[in-house]
Formats: sequence, C-alpha cells, structure tokens
Amino acid sequence: MKVLRHEEFVEGCKAACNGPYDGKWSKTMIGYGPEDDHFVLELTYNYGIGSYCHGNDFIGIHIHCSEIYRRIACDSTLPKVKHEEFLEVIDPAGYRFFIHNEKAGLQDPVRKLELASSDIRRSIDYWSKMCGMKLLESSDDNALFTYKEGQCQLQLTLSKHPIDRGQAYGRVAFSCPRNQLALLQETMDKEKETILTRLVSLDTPGKATVEVVILADPDGHEICFVGDEAFRSLSQVDPKADELLASAMAEDHSDSWFQKRGGKKAQPEQIVMVNEILPWPAPTSLVGFLLGIISLFVIDFILLIYTRFFSIPSLILLFASFVSLLFLISHAILPRTVEFFSPYATRGRDLDPKGYRPNLVIAFCLGGVFLFGLILSFHAFEELSNSRIVWPFGVYLSLLAFFHWSEFFVAALTNPSRTGVDLYLLDHSPEYLGAMALSFIEYWSEVLFWPSKTTSYLWLNLTGLLICVAGEAFRKMAMWTAADNFSHYIEHTWRREHRLVRKGVYALCRHPAYVGWFFWSLGTQLLLVNPLCSFIYPLAAYLFFRNRVYFEERSLVAFFGDAYRSYQHEVPTGLPFIRGYVELTVRASTR
Repeated sequence: MKVLRHEEFVEGCKAACNGPYDGKWSKTMIGYGPEDDHFVLELTYNYGIGSYCHGNDFIGIHIHCSEIYRRIACDSTLPKVKHEEFLEVIDPAGYRFFIHNEKAGLQDPVRKLELASSDIRRSIDYWSKMCGMKLLESSDDNALFTYKEGQCQLQLTLSKHPIDRGQAYGRVAFSCPRNQLALLQETMDKEKETILTRLVSLDTPGKATVEVVILADPDGHEICFVGDEAFRSLSQVDPKADELLASAMAEDHSDSWFQKRGGKKAQPEQIVMVNEILPWPAPTSLVGFLLGIISLFVIDFILLIYTRFFSIPSLILLFASFVSLLFLISHAILPRTVEFFSPYATRGRDLDPKGYRPNLVIAFCLGGVFLFGLILSFHAFEELSNSRIVWPFGVYLSLLAFFHWSEFFVAALTNPSRTGVDLYLLDHSPEYLGAMALSFIEYWSEVLFWPSKTTSYLWLNLTGLLICVAGEAFRKMAMWTAADNFSHYIEHTWRREHRLVRKGVYALCRHPAYVGWFFWSLGTQLLLVNPLCSFIYPLAAYLFFRNRVYFEERSLVAFFGDAYRSYQHEVPTGLPFIRGYVELTVRASTR
C-alpha cells in the first residue's frame, strides 16, 4: 500500500473521527491507489494513547493479490493461519486481514470488508433499505452488499457471541452527493434509527471543509456519509505524504513522556494467530500419533504373512491400507467419539469433528512415518544383504517425523490456548522444504555412485544419530522451560504474561531452542553421511539464525531493558559466531 495523505490535528474531532478522545491526533490514509476509485484505510493515531482493547465487531479485510500471498507464505517469521482459500494474518495493531491467492488485475486488491452481525435479517433490512446498498447474496449466516459493481463489497457475518466493539472499533465511510446528506438524516430520524453525529462541517487544516452525517447500524457499526464534491478535493493524493508522516513520527515523543512519569507507553495486547477451533490439542495429537504407529504396525504385521516387505506390491498395499484407515478414523470413528464425549465437555461449541480433524490427521500421518522409518531399518537387516544402504535413511525419517510431531505436542502442553496446527512446522518455509528434498536427493545419489558410503562410515552414522538425539532433547527442554514465554514466531509486542527466563538451559545459553535445532539439523546430515548437506545445513542455519536472533533480541531489549542487557553480557547466544543484537551505544564503546 502507499501513503496517500497525512494530516495532523491539535484537538479532537467534532464527529469523533479519532474516537472518544479530545487531544492531539493524526490520520494517515493508505491504499493501493487514489481514494476516488479505491477502498483505502484511515489509520488514526491518538498521541499519548498506547493501547486499545479489541472487540469482536471487526472480522477482517479481504485482499486478493497473488504477489502479497506469496510474500506472506514465504515469510517464516510472520504469524499466519493457512486456510483452504486464503492466508489469515494480523497486523501489529491487532487487525485481521485475509489474503487470497488471486491476481488483482486492474481491480482494487481490497475486495471485501467483513463485519460481525448479531441478526442477519435485521442487518439486511438496515443496509439495503436504510443505506441503499444492493444485496448481492444472503444466507442464514451472512449477507453481501455493494453500491456499485467493481467496488469493495461489505459482508456481514453472523456472530455466535454478543457484539463487543471494544475500544479499537472503526468506521466505514461512503461519499454521496452533498444534497443527499440532509435527506438521509431526515430518513433516519423518521425511521428512529441511530444518528451519532448530525450533519456537521469538518475542517482539515489547509484543505477543503467537508460535511458528514455519522450513523450507526443495529450492531453499532459506525457509518460516515460524506459530501462527495468537497471530499474529492480533500482526498487528492499528497505527493509529500511520506515526508509528512516521517516527520510526525520523528517528532512524536510520547514514549519519553511516559518514561518520565515512571512507566512506559502501554502496548496493544498481542493477538496470537491460531486456528479458530483447536480443542484439546495435546491429547488429540498424542492419540493421533499413537494411532498412526499402531495402525502401521498392524498393517505391516498382516502383510508380512503373505509377502516380503521390500517388494512393490507390499509397499503399495501398506500405503493404501494406511490411507484407508486414516480416512475411516478421521471421518467415521472421530465424529462418533466426539458425539459420545459431548455431554461430558464444558465447552460444547468446541466439540466439532472439524475442529479435531486437522490435528488428528497430521499427528496420525507423522506417527505412521515415524514407525515406517523404524520398520524400514528393521526389515533392511532381515531382507537385504547390505542393510546399511537403507537403515540410516529409515532412522532419518523417524527422527524427522518425531521432531515435527513433538514441536506441536510440547507447545500444546505448555501453552494450549496459543496452539495451532501451523506449529507442526510442516510448511515452515520453501527454503526448509528445499533443504529437506536436497538431503534426500544427495543421499540416494551418493548411494548409487559412491557405494562405499554405506559400508565405511558407521562411526559417522552413529555420531550423527547421537547429535540428533541431543539436539532434539535440548530444544524440547528449552520449550518446556520457557513454557508460555516460548513462541515459534518473533513477538514484536509485549504481553502482560511475558517473563525473562534465565533458569535451566537458559542459564547455559540465551537461545537454547535455536542451538538444539542447529545441532539436530547438522546431526541428520552426519547420520546420512551427506558431505554436501553437512556443509550447507550449518551455513544456512547460521544465515537464518543470525538475522532472526538480531531482530528477536532487539524486541527483548525493548521488553526487558537493562535486565536483558545484563543477560546478554553474562550468557552467550550458544550459536557459533552469532552475537545477537548489540545496541549502537554498546558497539561504540567496544571499538
């Protein structure tokens, strides 16, 4: 998005444009194009106000752009939830966006504003009859409106809970001919609908004066109708907008004002990206993992009665039976189990098979891969003359499956309320998936062209296995010790429950979870005796963690101040050649 204009005000707005505050404030208009033909966002900043409590009235803004989708999908540091048709993200201020993987073309990428409704029928009557919007489609759960084809649409979605607008509520604005404003106000008076601000003129320093009427729908959503003629003059793109915004930010000393008065400026509460419904995450994951192991064990036991393991029919039957059993468990047994336990649950709304299914399916598959790696190694000793061609790869598969399952399971045990299936880290990043594929390719290519690899380096196989186990254990100890202070994503916003952890493995190094992952990844390649990946993996990990530790520690210094600076001085990062974030004043003193 581009900064279209920035305006500063010395006192509160007569129409409460900046909320219920009467002090100095500013507004910044941003969007993908001029306000005359694009849906743009107005960012309102109240000087001295550090936080707003979010309600459930605003659901999100839908943006259709394949390039934005790709950038977000590839950014491993950005919290997100992947849905079937879009990515769900939250901006630093706590507002939700849905990014669709579709080309924007010549149309405005902002396609839809989604708000909550307590009564769809009542909302349809208000927005179509009172506000004159065209109803495009409706159901018992939502309604879709627009004023004109090609413009951003408004979707109202039925909420399961009472509408709470909190303090971070917004306002949607439409322009219309100036002579319609008085008529609109008269209509609302006649129908006894809510008028928050009667027809009034609003001044902008050095720019056009506009007239507005502010309404509220049955759920309290604020609607601003502004006279189009004056608004077109006011809304012209300001070529100095970026410069004005940068200057205002540089001159904002509200953080210092708070510090002089014995505290710091309050931060908005962090809204964590997790799947909407993920009931009982740890038990469901454990059951799924064990079911995957047991299922594959039973299938393998039955098949071995009739055929050898290392045969094409056996492997095809093994895979087909496993997938069939997975489908049976997730779509037949799971719903019956949920239905049985529903009367005993305290939160009946969570007992939906769709809430359990993604977690169960992923854990079931990882359990199957875990056992498949072990039986691959076991049967290699029984059926192959050179078992060492296969067994390191089988153990590698087991370690890989256990790593991804345990990432989710430990996080679910220590902080279930912030757990989503993305914490299995299966789609961590394209680079991670590429590195994994490269290790597979290198192993089997070298087995083919370098046969002695499988017979001469048992000591290296076992060393790699030992490093893997140690790295995995060290990382999980770090996650368990940090508990709800641990996050798979860099947190840029302080939470009230944040604590600086210095005990246990955190007394040995500042980033034990990263150290564990670093040595686990190195160990996997030593286990496979992959010389190329044994060099590439540590180098890639170094480049990744160098940047990640820098940005993470910059946030930690902001959160904990001198306490974290002291921790930095006393305890190393634990990662080779990585110092972490060093403030400029510290760097200058050590030259």
